[in-house]
Amino acid sequence: MASAISEKTQCTTLANLFRDASVEKLACALQGAEAELVQRTQSAAGQSISKQCPYASFLRKQSSTDVHSILHATKEEQARRKLELGLEDLYGKWFCDLVGLEQLRALPVVPAKEVNLDADETYPQYWVKPQHLKTSAVRGIWGIEYPRPFVAVKIELISPATKKVRATVVEVIFKRYSVNRDGAKGKMMEDNYVTALGNQTDEGEKYGSVLYSSGGMSSEQIQALRDLLAGKEIPAPTDKRFLIRMVQNS
Repeated sequence: MASAISEKTQCTTLANLFRDASVEKLACALQGAEAELVQRTQSAAGQSISKQCPYASFLRKQSSTDVHSILHATKEEQARRKLELGLEDLYGKWFCDLVGLEQLRALPVVPAKEVNLDADETYPQYWVKPQHLKTSAVRGIWGIEYPRPFVAVKIELISPATKKVRATVVEVIFKRYSVNRDGAKGKMMEDNYVTALGNQTDEGEKYGSVLYSSGGMSSEQIQALRDLLAGKEIPAPTDKRFLIRMVQNS
């Protein structure tokens, strides 16, 4: 595989390569890439790739940069498959009941990087702009080491007095804690959802979140997300200066 391929194109190509792999082969490729990197960086004689790994020969021929890309691609593919296995296990029954399971399932699934969610930060303030969403609302998993499910919805901030649109921003709603730690099914923080706190227009005008302020989203705030996804115009839960509604696909 040519190392001259750009990192973004490389990851996309590798993601497609592993999209058709079985669960067992995908796990094997992930373990193989990790072992290959350990062997190269630490010269660990005992860390060579298992001969049973179907990708062993392929991995040994790649540059270290490419093996890193393979490692990232396999993790992204595993995250993508988690999204399709069980929404209630991932988002939690409380969240799914409030938003509506079918409404949540109908949202397009996108890689986090597509909507500019990349680094594993606590609050992605001002990261996601309307231009990053190709459709009105999407869902996905943000984070590789500490994965957190998210919903991103493009909304209009409307003046109640004039009914004019003041701004268009994106609200990003996500689990505060990762699904492989405190946010996992059955854990105390399974239902703790927050937003990015800060939103930004494509022109760089900044606004605070109109869905959430502090302490974890309430059932009323999650229900506001449900109403937005259903196409309703509603008062903003945490900023009474605005009515809000989801931007409809053009």
